[in-house]
Amino acid sequence: MNDPQIFNTENLASTVENLAKRGYVLNTEKLSELTEEKKKCQQNLEDLQMRRNRISKDIAKKIKTDDVSDLKKQVADINSELESLTDSVSSAKAALETFLMDIPNLLHESVTYGESDADNPVIKTEGVPHSFDFEPKDHVDLGQNLGGINFTDAAK
Repeated sequence: MNDPQIFNTENLASTVENLAKRGYVLNTEKLSELTEEKKKCQQNLEDLQMRRNRISKDIAKKIKTDDVSDLKKQVADINSELESLTDSVSSAKAALETFLMDIPNLLHESVTYGESDADNPVIKTEGVPHSFDFEPKDHVDLGQNLGGINFTDAAK
């Protein structure tokens, strides 16, 4: 998986360009939508947790002097809300992660760009390619002729 930081707005243009070299079109609208949804859910969860903590501190201050049953009910209501919000945050994170997992790795800057393997430069050639005075057979034909491969039995 790619580093999620490469999808920040500062890096997004270069990331889109890099992915285009691989023939991948990044859906930036969906990426933005999923990111915003995750942020919104996370913010709502944190706000609710902060509210619960504030009420809990009020309960601790007022428990000896006042009736705190209303405050305890508010905390109980917030706790049930927190459970559903936690599920929302988890599903938003999972959706974003699934989207990011489908994005291929970025090309290194040293990789040359080409439409086909003919565009790739030959960096090094080791030895001399073999030349035969006969037509070389495929490994499948050789295996069947020598009795080492039996596709009929293997398919059963």
